[in-house]
Amino acid sequence: MGAICAAIGAVTGTLLVATATGSGYTWFLLAAPIAAFLTGTALWWLFLARRGRYSTGLGVLTGALAGALAHYVCWSLVLLGAATCHGLTGGCTDSLGGAPMNVVQAVAAAGLYSLASLLFFGWLTVPGGAIVGGFLARAQRRALFPKH
Repeated sequence: MGAICAAIGAVTGTLLVATATGSGYTWFLLAAPIAAFLTGTALWWLFLARRGRYSTGLGVLTGALAGALAHYVCWSLVLLGAATCHGLTGGCTDSLGGAPMNVVQAVAAAGLYSLASLLFFGWLTVPGGAIVGGFLARAQRRALFPKH
């Protein structure tokens, strides 16, 4: 699940970088697939794999949730990455040339920014995750519990 979600994240990050104006968006080429991989993997394990229950409906719900939560994780990675980069190198400044957000500011800002990114890219990530989750749950159920 994580690998498939990462692919959706890579497509989304690429779309963002291709359509965004301004600089600093290249972070999303790395952050989006990592965030999608982490949320897809963690939620799949939490709701399906750990319990050994692979219902299609639960797969759809888990995939959709991963597609939504990945936005917050992605923005957290971008903002914390910029803060770390600035702390280590003095680079990675904000659009006005100043220091990027600190960790406390980044936690709140990631929530706000993820709501906005859900409006622009949630049409891809949420249904994409739901479709992948449904098909994968069905495939895993058939592989693990074949009919005799």
